[in-house]
Amino acid sequence: MTGPAPHPLRTVFLCAAVAFVIAVLAISSGWGPPGSTYEGGRWVGFLLGLTALSALITGFLARRAKNAWSRTKIVVVYVVVLIVIPLFYLIGKLPPRQ
Repeated sequence: MTGPAPHPLRTVFLCAAVAFVIAVLAISSGWGPPGSTYEGGRWVGFLLGLTALSALITGFLARRAKNAWSRTKIVVVYVVVLIVIPLFYLIGKLPPRQ
């Protein structure tokens, strides 16, 4: 296990940049370059917002913690937040029960 991260926000935004680049490469392989269609550009904007919001939430939690978080804990919490935010988005898009 690595030691405590001296700058948690730097670590979190590095994770966000890596996640964003991987997602954009995956979208580009499926739909073509992001600017070529409306859908590709919309998904890139959604991913940018998702990765930035996840980074801000994780960075806030890491900075407010009483003990310094390790890099491993920061990455794990970032990935969990990165998965939970789209779940909340999809739950909000569900039609109401009749």
